[in-house]
Amino acid sequence: MDWRQQLARNLSAETEAYGYTLSVWGGGAILIHQYSAPSVVQVHAYVGGALLGFVVLALLAFRCLFACQEVGDQRQLVVASILHVISTLANLALTHFLIVTTGPFLPTIGVFAFVGFQVTFAYNAFLLVELFLARTTAQLDLGVAE
Repeated sequence: MDWRQQLARNLSAETEAYGYTLSVWGGGAILIHQYSAPSVVQVHAYVGGALLGFVVLALLAFRCLFACQEVGDQRQLVVASILHVISTLANLALTHFLIVTTGPFLPTIGVFAFVGFQVTFAYNAFLLVELFLARTTAQLDLGVAE
């Protein structure tokens, strides 16, 4: 396997985790900017919100938390969809907006929990939009050589 194939394989394997990591760290950094260093309870609220986001997404996707699901990886990858520009930057903009708008009305621990949930849920929603746009664009004949 040459270096390009190996790099493509690495990027394909890391793509979802990479964008989600940027969103979670970015969301946490925005919270720190707004509220300074969080307490241990606030960190747990943020992580708890993110975990709740995954539970809700899992229920939406699989309809049951204890169902067995086949995860065969026979998918095609549209390269532009691995960049996560939309899913990450739109999510961080939404994060900032929600912190600023809900901060005056929620206790700080509530903001941390809400943002943890939102970062997880919105990232995955924006990822679906980004994938749709990448696939739609890939179907157009743009005259781009392979």
